[in-house]
This record gives sequence, C-alpha cells and structure tokens, in this order.
Amino acid sequence: MTDKELISKIKEGDMDAFSELVKRYEHFVMSIAYSYRNSSEDMKDIYQEVFMRVYKAIKKFNQESEFSTWLYRISVNVCNSFYRISKKRKMESLNDYSHDEDGVAIIAHEPVDHKNDVHEKYIRDELIVKVKNMMEALPERQRMAITLKYLEGLKIREIAKIMRCGEGTIKRYIFNASGVLRKNLEPYI
Repeated sequence: MTDKELISKIKEGDMDAFSELVKRYEHFVMSIAYSYRNSSEDMKDIYQEVFMRVYKAIKKFNQESEFSTWLYRISVNVCNSFYRISKKRKMESLNDYSHDEDGVAIIAHEPVDHKNDVHEKYIRDELIVKVKNMMEALPERQRMAITLKYLEGLKIREIAKIMRCGEGTIKRYIFNASGVLRKNLEPYI
C-alpha cells in the first residue's frame, strides 16, 4: 500500500493504517531526532511528539508534497522546539543561581537573607525532578495514557483510539497512574 493510500484510510479513521504509517517511518523520525539531540531519552520524547502532531494534523495534509517531506518538516520543528526549551532551561538555571564560597546555591538577583525564596525554589525544583522520575517509573501504557490526557489534553475517546484499546482500559490506566503519583507525592504536598 502506498503512503497516499494509507493517508486516505487514516483520514477515514482507520487506526491500523496509522499504525502502519508509524511503523514505516519510525526509524526515519528516530534518526532525525537522534541526530538533532544526540540523546536517546530526547529521541523518544521527540518521536512521540512528532507522531502525536502527525495524528492531529494528518487530515489537513493535502498530499501535494511527499509525506516524507511533510514528516521531516514536523520532525525538525519538534527537534528545534526541544532545543529551544532545553537551551532556555539551561540559561534560566545559569542565571537564577550563583554560589557562595561554600558552593551553596543562592538566587543571584535576590538578597541572601531571603532564605524562604531559595528554599521554596529548591523544593519546587526537587518536586519537578521527583514527578519526572515517577512518570518514568510508571508502566509504559499508564505513562502514555496520563501524558495524553493531562499534557496533551486529549479526551478519553481519543486516547483509546490512539492506544488501540477500550475507553475503560484508558480510565483504569489513568486512575492507577494517578494513584501511584498521588501516593508518592503525598510527602511533598
């Protein structure tokens, strides 16, 4: 089946056709992602984001250009977004902190006597790292369901189609993942 035939089927709602398209181009996207970021963790995030964007926008794809060209452009845009975000975080972290003679981090633009501000920022940063680690520890399908629901803002019905399972299963994934996160975050909240 050609790309054009697959895309026509996808536009009609055929999720098997979408899965086939993903299989056909997954190595292509991962290669682009890895070449831009040189990180297997970023590569996975970029891969997921690229195909989420493809899924959301495929109905608008007019097939005047080759699908691979369109996919490449999306992949590069996602890579560039990841680069800007990571660069901004590095710049913020470099600008937000200075260190005293003992190597203790202090906020550069705040007077040293504002210990509560430093403490609150430290707690917030620690919490972000904890949540990230907890998300990574979730089983893959729970992590995907909760990510699609809360970070991408998709409806249960949409997530069920993407993950090719029932809406009840998605609700269970989200419920279980939320329970684990809530339990593990309890000491921090």
